[in-house]
Amino acid sequence: MPQKIENLLVAGRCHSATRGAHASTRVTVTAMAMGEAAGTADALAVAAKKNPQEVGGVKVREALKALGAGPFTDT
Repeated sequence: MPQKIENLLVAGRCHSATRGAHASTRVTVTAMAMGEAAGTADALAVAAKKNPQEVGGVKVREALKALGAGPFTDT
């Protein structure tokens, strides 16, 4: 999420990460997962009549897990 602009989500290969982390996150599947998370965050924000920044990552992860999406495991 951009720090100085509200109601804007950025997903895909245009994310912030360390050099080492970026090498493993620029693959297509990871970019798709970030897009899915951004869309989920937006849907939750619209439903709650909030900005996406107000939703919080925990809520997004819970929603994705409930759908069977995301890189979640039981361990």
